[in-house]
Amino acid sequence: MSDSEAETTFWYVVNSPALSNLDKSCWESHHMPNTLTETITVKTQRLDNILKPDLKIHFIKVDAEGVELQVFRGAIQTLKTHKPYIVFESGLIDAQEWQDGKWHDGRIYDLLVNECGLQIFKLRSCLEGLAPLSRDEFLKSSAWNFIASP
Repeated sequence: MSDSEAETTFWYVVNSPALSNLDKSCWESHHMPNTLTETITVKTQRLDNILKPDLKIHFIKVDAEGVELQVFRGAIQTLKTHKPYIVFESGLIDAQEWQDGKWHDGRIYDLLVNECGLQIFKLRSCLEGLAPLSRDEFLKSSAWNFIASP
């Protein structure tokens, strides 16, 4: 899934398949020596264009190895209309932002909270009934797993 209907390159990391994704910089940032990769041309689609308009969505799981924002952008109508629970991973954006104390992309927070009306929690915090994260708490959280909820 993505925010556009197009053909793009998928980077398959042969010696570490879990890092395979559409954004080469994600696995390059791990500074893996001797990385073996293969490229595959894939078609991307917007989730909003795939789902039937009358299909009520209650839950979405996103683990897109660094392109979560694009997935959310491609599902914006679904997220605004149905306000599903979303379990997602988010991590380090780039080295400079990490040095500035930011671990996550503020655009994800802005889209899910400000545009879609959801709240973001650390996964464990939500289960424990704690308050949702502020934008600053999200940006600086060392957690990788989150849940967005209505």
